Amino acid sequence: MTPTDLTFMSTNFIVKMATTGVGFRWLDLLEKEFDKACVELDTSLTELETEEPEVVFSSRQKIATLSSCFAQLTHKALTIFQNGAKLEVCYVYYELAKHFRSTTFY
Repeated sequence: MTPTDLTFMSTNFIVKMATTGVGFRWLDLLEKEFDKACVELDTSLTELETEEPEVVFSSRQKIATLSSCFAQLTHKALTIFQNGAKLEVCYVYYELAKHFRSTTFY
């Protein structure tokens, strides 16, 4: 095995793990943006509460439903990203093992 082989394998591994990390960072960013939007919307509704209490109550129920759906979707996406990360690690180990089996050491 040459140093070039090792460099290629480590670069390939880093690229694969970097794509996994992007999914986790993307999900974290979306959660923060969603939370911020919900807080801002709730703040806006608080200003209207004295004028239209029924509308505000109904709106808050809808926000709660949206939040619940978003939480479920986020959980499902996180599970998919975790499974993808596990598969990528298995693939890298498989490729390393295959490479080492085909390499003759002197």
